[in-house]
Amino acid sequence: MKAIMNNIKNAALSIACFLVSVVYGQTYYFTNAGATGSVGPTQLQINTSYTNSNLQNAVISNGGIQNWTVATTGEYNIMAKGAKGGGNGGNGAFMTGDFNLIAGQVLQIIVGQKGELGINSSNTSGGGGGGSFIILGTDSLLMAAGGGGGGGQINYSGGNASTLTLGGSTIWNGGGNNGNGGNNGVTNGDAAGGGGFYTNGQNSYNISQNICEGGKSFFNGATGGAAGNNGPYYGGAGGFGGGGSSWNNGIIRGGGGGGFSGGQGGTLNAFAFGAGGGSYNIGSNQNNQEGIVADEGFVTITYSKRQFPLGTLSSGGTGYSGTNTTPTSSVSTSIDINERSISSTQIYPNPNSGHFVVEVATHEAKMMNYSLFTTEGRLICKKQSLESKILFDISELSSGIYYLKIGNSRAQKIIKK
Repeated sequence: MKAIMNNIKNAALSIACFLVSVVYGQTYYFTNAGATGSVGPTQLQINTSYTNSNLQNAVISNGGIQNWTVATTGEYNIMAKGAKGGGNGGNGAFMTGDFNLIAGQVLQIIVGQKGELGINSSNTSGGGGGGSFIILGTDSLLMAAGGGGGGGQINYSGGNASTLTLGGSTIWNGGGNNGNGGNNGVTNGDAAGGGGFYTNGQNSYNISQNICEGGKSFFNGATGGAAGNNGPYYGGAGGFGGGGSSWNNGIIRGGGGGGFSGGQGGTLNAFAFGAGGGSYNIGSNQNNQEGIVADEGFVTITYSKRQFPLGTLSSGGTGYSGTNTTPTSSVSTSIDINERSISSTQIYPNPNSGHFVVEVATHEAKMMNYSLFTTEGRLICKKQSLESKILFDISELSSGIYYLKIGNSRAQKIIKK
């Protein structure tokens, strides 16, 4: 009877794997959902925009930041494009890379929006374009694509976003760095800086104008900076995603673009354009290009490769760290004889009911291979991780004895109750 039940369970697992495989290549397409300017999409806009798509009823707006839960463990290709600056603004950056994600993880997604032109003037200036961001959990940034700097309605082109982490500068190296917002344009009647991941862009101050706001950081809501005015002259607001606002008093200055690090706001004369934001990417197989997005930003997440159900979760909850293979019967556990041990390795609980933790000493934490075998020597899965603590899920496997081999150490017995 037990053998029959095990066969049924293994058959069910095979069916589950088959069902996962039919969604290979499925793409989730995140847009600005019809929102424009400095504020991101509302829940109503998202619901309307994503109707009859694979994102229907799957995205929650939190102040315009789109929250989406990963449905299937596996490898995903993520593509992000930052938005164009307002007016004759610079173009956003294009960033792409591969990431391993676990079902149940929540991604926060910011889709950059174009900067706006000012009003009540025949020749006005544009706010900086917003950056596009993908954040795992509450604060683990996976990717950011910078937005372009604001330009003029007629002349003065904005600066393009960069694939580098450093935001662009207009004067005195005022671009943001290390995830911080950009400076304002320094001189009289200057434009505001674009927001970075951690801090806001710098406001523009002048006694003759209302404040032109810097773009807000991710941690402050990622809204674009609100534009100030000088009498009848209005600048343009920055785009959602941290775009800085522009300034206009007959002489225009574009706002800095948002991004991982914000671009600097425009200043007088030759530096009237806003500078583009910086970008960030920790994915593998990257393909990054600067200054090619001449519209609203967007984000795509494509499910590209199924992983074996045994996943690994780092102690900080920062992502899937395993690379798995399909089962094979050609590997023998006899390789565990006379091989070195890793000191201070802990496996707990053991026996377990389907979940156990492997913890190695912090000083030994490095990229390590983990291989799980049956008692017959059949390789169930193989993965890599550089974390010191990993959670294994073997709840789909039958009760019994398994062997875990870590690097060149002897295989250790794992008992599933």
